[in-house]
Amino acid sequence: MKGGRLVDTAKTNKKYLKKVSILKKEIIKMLSGKRRPRKIIKDPYFYLWLSVLFRAIDDLRYDKWREDALNWIFSADYSINDTASFEWVCNVLDLDPERVRKKVKSLLEEKGGNENANISC
Repeated sequence: MKGGRLVDTAKTNKKYLKKVSILKKEIIKMLSGKRRPRKIIKDPYFYLWLSVLFRAIDDLRYDKWREDALNWIFSADYSINDTASFEWVCNVLDLDPERVRKKVKSLLEEKGGNENANISC
């Protein structure tokens, strides 16, 4: 469908994917800006939890998974002591959860995809 909704959606998704990629690079910059012992950098669990965070960011693209990803990222029901909570993952990665949330929130606002989300950041 040239000129139709399908083409417009594809262009929008391409722009959004680029913004997701930029967000991931910003998170990596946040990680690389800190001095880390080689032991942590070589730790496979570090990369496991980084991939969990990136998967949640990727899931924001899909209607089927968006609500779960938003609930995980923006939930206030879990603390740093709850294994696999967003705060816990950020702590393992030595990231500031609020800073990551703000970056995700700005990504969603640019996309206009947070109309169903209850985001308080």
